[in-house]
Amino acid sequence: MHVAVFELLDEVVRVVAGVGGILEVTLDVQSAEAQSAFEALIGPDPVVQQCYRVATGPDFVLVVFVPDMAAYRRF
Repeated sequence: MHVAVFELLDEVVRVVAGVGGILEVTLDVQSAEAQSAFEALIGPDPVVQQCYRVATGPDFVLVVFVPDMAAYRRF
């Protein structure tokens, strides 16, 4: 039974292994159209787990999850 538990834990670790990050995004243009265009661009991307439009500081805060740092850099 211990072997089965370790195999299951190993599988769980492989499934959740990756890199998560919280990114601040500031757009060059501060307009409703630019914000909507950005949301349309990142909305379908499976890397983006959450997206928040914020009032002060950056325009958006993104929560992302990628399998490795190479994927993070490509994003």
